[in-house]
Amino acid sequence: MTTMKFQIEKLASEFRTAIEMAKKEGEFEADFIFSRFPRGCCGDVSSLLGQYLLENNIKSNYVCGNRYFKNQEEGMQSHAWLVVDRMIVDITGDQFSNKKSYYNYDKRVYVGAGDLFHELFEVEDRNVREFYGIESYSAVCRQRLFTFYEKIKKYCLL
Repeated sequence: MTTMKFQIEKLASEFRTAIEMAKKEGEFEADFIFSRFPRGCCGDVSSLLGQYLLENNIKSNYVCGNRYFKNQEEGMQSHAWLVVDRMIVDITGDQFSNKKSYYNYDKRVYVGAGDLFHELFEVEDRNVREFYGIESYSAVCRQRLFTFYEKIKKYCLL
């Protein structure tokens, strides 16, 4: 395993564990999105993880893919993750663990090359952007994410 991959796995695992600890301690009870972690919060969590990686001198790209279904009633499913040096960094993939059509994907932290699960999602160029930090977001979004970031970061080990 490369040094970079090892470092990213360590940071991503630590951040995921910190989110789980914060949730267990009730830090997210008032928020509809984060209270359901890891379900439905992959976009916000990817931004927060991107901030954590950036503070550890690791630049990333934010990626959002969409899976379209033939049956219009099913519609579309999106999923977000980060990419660092062509490696996928995903700490919310296990939200699909009980869905057969998503291979019952149960990896709570994934750092590696593209896999069958991530290939389910179509990624357009406009849905990939370099992550510059939470401070680059709009004021309302920035404040909300920094609030959660501070709640999570106090559970980080490093």
